[in-house]
Amino acid sequence: MKEEAKKILESGKLEEYLLGFCSEQDSRKLEELFIKHPELKAHFDQMQEDIEKYAQSLSYPAPQVKGSIKSKIADLESQNTASKILPRKNFSMAASIAAIIALGLAAAFFMQKNSLRNDLSHLTAEYNKLQTDCEENSLQLASYQQQRTFFTHPQTQTVALEGDAMGKEFFANAFWNKELEAGQFNLDFLPRPPDDHCFQLWADVDGEMVNLGVIPQDQRGMVELAFKENATSLNVTIEPTGGSDHPTVSRLVSSARV
Repeated sequence: MKEEAKKILESGKLEEYLLGFCSEQDSRKLEELFIKHPELKAHFDQMQEDIEKYAQSLSYPAPQVKGSIKSKIADLESQNTASKILPRKNFSMAASIAAIIALGLAAAFFMQKNSLRNDLSHLTAEYNKLQTDCEENSLQLASYQQQRTFFTHPQTQTVALEGDAMGKEFFANAFWNKELEAGQFNLDFLPRPPDDHCFQLWADVDGEMVNLGVIPQDQRGMVELAFKENATSLNVTIEPTGGSDHPTVSRLVSSARV
């Protein structure tokens, strides 16, 4: 059976349609699916047939029951010839009423089951949300603890990157720890770079400028720096938007030893 038909079977829509609880729109959709999926129509027909058989079984008593009733009627007739046999149509009516009651109970059970299914779906969604929140909080806590360890470590060095003649307004603080092999950069006091340009950070490692990435402009707070072993200084240049593979030394705005 195809996945679409399976979903309909599991959703309880066929039961709703059979009991007359479907909206007109849902009924039309189901009828279209019956044409598209003959196996779904066959399943519905079987359900309908089962209900009809059940109602019919309630409308006509079993042979042994009928025999018992006839026997009792014969006894009554022998005692009182004026007594009349209860018409068959009354029997059928009572059985039909019983069938309607049974269908009503089945409908009530289905609605209750559907309500419980909805409640379970809601609780599952709430649980998943809480689990996601807990995971996010755990990650935030781990990040906070990591930063606390870094900034309270005795070997964490503050590196003041002050602007030179090329960028007098430039100022930023970096933090470097050779023992932890980690670095952080504070974005809070950064000025805007010239139009269509960006600030890019470099580390001087064994006399070669190693790219540490473009400094974000629309972000505040701390960002992690890529630690470079044997770095002797941090340097900032002005580069075209998107950054460069090699520093434009003529546009160096700040340099500080680490």
